[in-house]
Amino acid sequence: MRNRLTEQRRRYRETIPGAGKAGYQRKYDKAMSGRDPKAAIAAKCLDCMHWQQGRIKECPIVYCPLWPYRPFTGRGEAASLALTT
Repeated sequence: MRNRLTEQRRRYRETIPGAGKAGYQRKYDKAMSGRDPKAAIAAKCLDCMHWQQGRIKECPIVYCPLWPYRPFTGRGEAASLALTT
């Protein structure tokens, strides 16, 4: 079972696209280590926005439980928007 999970993660990691591929793969590895919740949130947001960091700031999915914690947005903006919506 563990080998199957490791293989699925390896295959998924190889599909991460873009110019920042190496950095995004490191972020994914850090997230999957289970030791960094911020990296996990960043990796999920990047995954959801097709690994395009700029799209995270413009995320329209305001009902997502991670929306107030989105990375790359300037922390104050995300928190204040979450409180007013």
